[in-house]
Amino acid sequence: MRLTADLAGALSSTLPIWERAASAHAEQIARLLARSAGLAVRVPGARTRGSRGGGASLGRRTGAAQQKTRPIPSACRACGVVLEDADRIYCPDCIPGFKADRTARLVSAARSVLAEMRRSEHDPAQSEEAKAKRVAAYRKRKEAARAWERENPGPHHPDAYRLEILPRLAMATLPQTMRATGLTSGYCWRIRRGERIPHPMYWGALHELALSLPDVNSGS
Repeated sequence: MRLTADLAGALSSTLPIWERAASAHAEQIARLLARSAGLAVRVPGARTRGSRGGGASLGRRTGAAQQKTRPIPSACRACGVVLEDADRIYCPDCIPGFKADRTARLVSAARSVLAEMRRSEHDPAQSEEAKAKRVAAYRKRKEAARAWERENPGPHHPDAYRLEILPRLAMATLPQTMRATGLTSGYCWRIRRGERIPHPMYWGALHELALSLPDVNSGS
């Protein structure tokens, strides 16, 4: 069993109490084990243990290398499993959950900041320059969509997109989706979450992106 950092810090001040309560019992058990071993095993008394004796008698019997304490192994902060790499704080099984939770908290914080900015009279997104850029970008996308539809009359069924492309987009990062489509981060976020189906002219690029990603069903 491992204690969390907060609980360990709270209990550290009570260690002398536990030592006094357990020392007599520990010494009695140690003497029983020593007698059962049938050898001349020395059991240090209470005066040579801890802060009262400073461990002097034991210190003289051990070399400098033996006196070095073994480092406490690192444990996963989520499940408590001991980690082989002391520099890590989460095990491989808990890392996805940690990242998902971190992303959700960051998104929530970003939305709160964005909502506060939207309520402000100095919102940069509502400036004339920003509005003009959005209108120009929208017109450009509409013109590109009409040109694509003339060359690819269809039909283009949304079910094909949902079955062949969307399931694998869950493995794509937001920058990858933005580079593949040229769309904004907010719209690409909705695409990855399945909240928006993009225009069919983006399906080819998204399909190529999906094929380059691991299959979520195979675990590869």
